Amino acid sequence: MSSKYDAVIIGASLGGLSAALQLGMKGKKALILEQHNLQGGLATSFVRGRFEFEATLHELQSVGTENNPRKIRKFLDEAGVKVHWIQVPEAYKLVYKKENINVVMPYGIHKMIQTVEREVPGSKEKMTALMKTCKEILDSMNYFGDIGGADKLSKLELLKKHSTFVKTAGYTAKEVIDTFNLPKKAIDLITPYWIYVGVPLSRLSFTVWAYLMADYFEGGAVVCAHNSHALSLSMEKRAEEMESTVELKTRAHKILVENGKVKGVRTDKGDEIKCNHVICASYPNNVYRNMIEPIEEVPREAIKLTNARRIGVSAFTVYLALDLPPDKLNIDSYSYFVADTMDTDKIWENYKTIEPPNYITTIVLNKANPKCFPEGTTEMSITALPKADGWMNIKKEDYMDVKRNYAKAMIDKMSEVLDVDLYEHIEEIEIATPETIARYTGSYNGSVYGYEHVIWDSLVARISKEREERYIKGLEFIGAHASIGNGYAPNITSGRKAALEVLKDIKKGGE
Repeated sequence: MSSKYDAVIIGASLGGLSAALQLGMKGKKALILEQHNLQGGLATSFVRGRFEFEATLHELQSVGTENNPRKIRKFLDEAGVKVHWIQVPEAYKLVYKKENINVVMPYGIHKMIQTVEREVPGSKEKMTALMKTCKEILDSMNYFGDIGGADKLSKLELLKKHSTFVKTAGYTAKEVIDTFNLPKKAIDLITPYWIYVGVPLSRLSFTVWAYLMADYFEGGAVVCAHNSHALSLSMEKRAEEMESTVELKTRAHKILVENGKVKGVRTDKGDEIKCNHVICASYPNNVYRNMIEPIEEVPREAIKLTNARRIGVSAFTVYLALDLPPDKLNIDSYSYFVADTMDTDKIWENYKTIEPPNYITTIVLNKANPKCFPEGTTEMSITALPKADGWMNIKKEDYMDVKRNYAKAMIDKMSEVLDVDLYEHIEEIEIATPETIARYTGSYNGSVYGYEHVIWDSLVARISKEREERYIKGLEFIGAHASIGNGYAPNITSGRKAALEVLKDIKKGGE
């Protein structure tokens, strides 16, 4: 390791790697410290028997196509990262037997509206108005990103050019959706994507939900030809070509601070690296409580804020390698949402427990990428998003039984949907719980979605206050818990955003 870096990055996640890429494009070099023996964080894969499983990626938005690239593709192309993208064929298939719903939702806002109209005649005009509102939010947010924040505009400019954003910013998704007076079935059809932010519509910021809806349905989504780990490897390779260094199996133990400013990092091996900038993928809850040295340098306000924020959901995933191809298992879609209810408050309450999940999402990767598994087999992952609450008090001797019973309920549900006994076709199975995620990534409480996007702590509120919340000069946060929120695309954007802040500080003389 060099004795001096422009920044030390804690965590070789997509956020950490994108931060290194952004710094490298400006001639700066970073040291990335990763506690695991693989780069990429949750953007990874694993092998069981003759199968390599995708660990987490369901679909990645904000990429677009080669002819119509969106911001993630543009950034990675500019950084020289080579990735083979594959378009996902449809948004999702919603199976909600209680209401006799079994509908495939296509990508494309116009096609989506037509599908809702076919299922719920008379909803087209209202759905068009709702999606127009979502699209305006997307356009505003992307514009703010391009110019460096909404605070770059005067109040008059915001009101004149971004009135929809201003009018809806203080409301929940449910509150705004309700103003369009859509039939319940129409709302059910467009509700499934709430799981990609993991907060009930009654508390979720409309801005976040609207951005998500417009981004996915307008731009579609992709997966990586060689699993998400190929993306992580390509980003790492390019970062190293630009003279950054990745140290695996090396944990950042302490962030050294003096007079409110970052002065360096100490690893778990005892090495000290001097630096004035740290870009950190670890949760503030962990950083402010355990990593700042001396602890007296942690401002009281930082502890208050982290205590006030609510940790989001974790994940429980059953990975199946099945011995027949998808068409022999009655599988006709890439992405399934299977619901006992579409009431997101009821789903949320269920997710707080270890009771069988009443809402799951299933990905069959072969339907987008036929070469992901050996010919004649199927890769299936079934996921629920429990809160850590229910998993906190499980006794060690009960853990395996709880894990297996939860997984069995999920497999049973998909077997019923497909009218196939999946147990008869399982060649390999792996199960990941919130405990698995916490152990593998070091994520606080096994969280995968950062802090909840509720109104007082939504994307809008965070971005407007983030400069005031930089409690230690030279310390930037990246990842699901950063201002932008969760997801592959936001993670990449958060890394780039943090690096730009470091570059600004260096330009001002912060070294």
